[in-house]
Amino acid sequence: MAHAKQTSTTVTDAGKAKGETRIVIPELNLPRVIFLCIGESSLVQQRFSEKSRQQMISDQEAGSTTRKGRKLPPKDFKACFEAAQHRTEAGGWGHPASAFRNAAISACRICNFHMTKGKLSIFSKATSLDSVDATPLVDIIAAPPEMNISPVRLPNGSLDMRARPMWKKWCMAVEMEYDADQFTEKDMYNLMVRVGKQVGIGEGRHDSKGSCGVGWGCFRLAESEADWKQACKEALQNPKSLQKKVTKKASKTRSKKCARR
Repeated sequence: MAHAKQTSTTVTDAGKAKGETRIVIPELNLPRVIFLCIGESSLVQQRFSEKSRQQMISDQEAGSTTRKGRKLPPKDFKACFEAAQHRTEAGGWGHPASAFRNAAISACRICNFHMTKGKLSIFSKATSLDSVDATPLVDIIAAPPEMNISPVRLPNGSLDMRARPMWKKWCMAVEMEYDADQFTEKDMYNLMVRVGKQVGIGEGRHDSKGSCGVGWGCFRLAESEADWKQACKEALQNPKSLQKKVTKKASKTRSKKCARR
């Protein structure tokens, strides 16, 4: 970690007589660097849906009596799956930019760096906005997600089945801004490596608040431009369409063999 620059203190002749000192604050230095993140495990997200938000508003406006005797409607898993996605204004998918900032701040604990200082020194920059609530997002480079239905432990201890989007292959170009008086560029690189390996992002990450995670949301940093391009190419390929091509090719091969016989 870079050592923080000490604030300089100037004492004038007049100040000496009065016992005064003048503190000089150094100029703010906030460079930016882009990290090319390549997913090593599935990325899963859970956006707080607009339907849930409106339901909470209605319940609070109506008062607690509305809960008595109310029957829960059937769960539409497809609708829940779509509502859990962060869609950008351009129609793509994104992940909250704050996830990378929060993960980097959390990783400071491993490096014996004060998280309170990290909170004021590390920032993530968005590339898009959520089309519904304008949440700052980082664009996800990947094929459309698949639906993942898995049990989730609620705060009251009960279980609930959640339908969430899952990207098994994904990439993100994350731009980070940092205080150069606290960190060097090499420090930030090492910190982001730890974020990808030890913290993770999204649902089921290692640093999940409610559990020990399931290993989702891990990533590595691209080693070269060629490595990045290849990873993006693989992430953008739709597994379903690839399976159809493989099946179609296999059926043609079988047909040719049968024709020869």
